[in-house]
Amino acid sequence: MKLFIRHDVAWYVIRTHVQSEYKARNNLEAAGFETYLPTMRVEIKNRRNHTYRQHERILMARYIFVGATMEIQQARRCEGVETILGNDGPIAIEADVVETIFLSEIDMQFDETRAARVHRKEEAKTRKATTALSFPKGLQILINDGVFMGFSGLVDHVTTQGNVEALVEIFGRMTPVSLQPEQLSPIKQMAS
Repeated sequence: MKLFIRHDVAWYVIRTHVQSEYKARNNLEAAGFETYLPTMRVEIKNRRNHTYRQHERILMARYIFVGATMEIQQARRCEGVETILGNDGPIAIEADVVETIFLSEIDMQFDETRAARVHRKEEAKTRKATTALSFPKGLQILINDGVFMGFSGLVDHVTTQGNVEALVEIFGRMTPVSLQPEQLSPIKQMAS
C-alpha cells in the first residue's frame, strides 16, 4: 500500500478494461506513472466452520487514479487501460481529492469488517459494550416486539449479558423490565 499521495504531480482518472484494474496498475507503474487503486476490506463468513476471512476488494471497479509528471496520453498505450476520463481531453483532478479518498481508506471508512466497525465506534468489542453504545442511560426507547410492544420507557442500564434494563410505565408506575436490544428502537427527540 502507498504511504502518501504526491502533490507535485497532476492526477487523472483512468477507466480500465473489465477486471483489469491490477493489470493496468502494474503496467502504468512500469511505464513510470504514479498510481492509486482504492480498495476496501470485507469479511466473508465460512458457513461450514463459522469463521470469518478478510478479502480485499476494489472500491471503484474499473477506475484508477494516475499521477503523471509526463504526458498523460502515453498512459493509453498501457495494457488494461481503456480511456482517460474527460470530455474534450483528460481532465486533471486536485491531489487533495485523491488524498481525501486515500486517508479515508487508511481510516477504514470503506471497510466492512468487524475491526473497522469497532474503529468507527459503530460496534464495540463485546455485546454489552455494543448495546451500551446504541442505548446509553437515560435514552427514551420504544418497544417494538414482545409482551410490552408499543410501550415506551427510559434506559436504566445494560446488563452483563448485553440486555437493556429499561424503566417502563405500567399501570402508572415505572417498572424495571429486561429487554433484548433487537426489541427496542430509540425515540427521536425533538431539538428545542
